[in-house]
Amino acid sequence: MLSVTKLIFLGVIQGIFSFIALKWLLPRLIGELGLEKKHIWGISIGFIFTITNGIAVWLTLM
Repeated sequence: MLSVTKLIFLGVIQGIFSFIALKWLLPRLIGELGLEKKHIWGISIGFIFTITNGIAVWLTLM
């Protein structure tokens, strides 16, 4: 059960960090990123998969 909560927690942290990094940190360091919708979706898929994997592991342990 520990790995389940860890995966879900890491997915949430990854999503929050990605948002903060793309919205405030990187534009201040290297300028405007100019990401299109498909790039944003690609980044979002990473933390969605992490959370989904945590839920899948949780369901298999039940």
